[in-house]
Amino acid sequence: MKIDYSSRRDFAERFKERKAEGKPGWADEDSYKAKVARIEKFLARHNVPTNGRFLELGCGAGNITLFMAEKGFEAYGIDIVPEAVAWAKEKMRKSSASADFCVGNVVDLKSYSDGFFDFVFDVETLHCIIGTDRKSCLASTFRILKKGGLFLVGANLVNEKLSKRVELGPGCYFDPRSQCLYHNGVPYYYLSRRKEFLKEIGDVGFQVVHSEKAPKIPEYEPLHAGWLWVDVIKP
Repeated sequence: MKIDYSSRRDFAERFKERKAEGKPGWADEDSYKAKVARIEKFLARHNVPTNGRFLELGCGAGNITLFMAEKGFEAYGIDIVPEAVAWAKEKMRKSSASADFCVGNVVDLKSYSDGFFDFVFDVETLHCIIGTDRKSCLASTFRILKKGGLFLVGANLVNEKLSKRVELGPGCYFDPRSQCLYHNGVPYYYLSRRKEFLKEIGDVGFQVVHSEKAPKIPEYEPLHAGWLWVDVIKP
């Protein structure tokens, strides 16, 4: 099934609602603090040039992109939701940081040339990419990174003990065969198996240099088996 990610108006509605409620973005403040802490640990493990080019996939309201710009990176953010990018640009105008935000599809990343970035970050996007588009997204990320460039990516891991469909609400369910959450018959969220996720990364040419599992999130049960963080390099 071919997914038209740009048609997902529920993404736009969530950003509108969150902004109206005075929230910082797609997630809450604690979530952004956790991401910042994870990035700081990543930077401590690797020799990333502090004035290098950084890209956030699925940048949303731009919080992480602007944080990296404040650290001295030449920062870029991409998101398929125009409302999110507009919010990110509004935040940038109110800050001392400067970043390049654009509306675009992470499946092809055609806005960027080969070998352009030193560091790419994704924690909220790849699990929304379905089927063969996942390989396209990873291959595009590989293409835009320099040799020796680094990618910090995360995956929600599926509870592999599930064998039957899990009903989640009107029109919403989880199918363990496809490992997808569905809404009105359309898959919108993918839960990974650990070995499968690492293989996806390796199949496009990346080399895994570090992985770390975070605890499962109780409110995501019974679907969730934890979060996997992975540091990868383009050889």
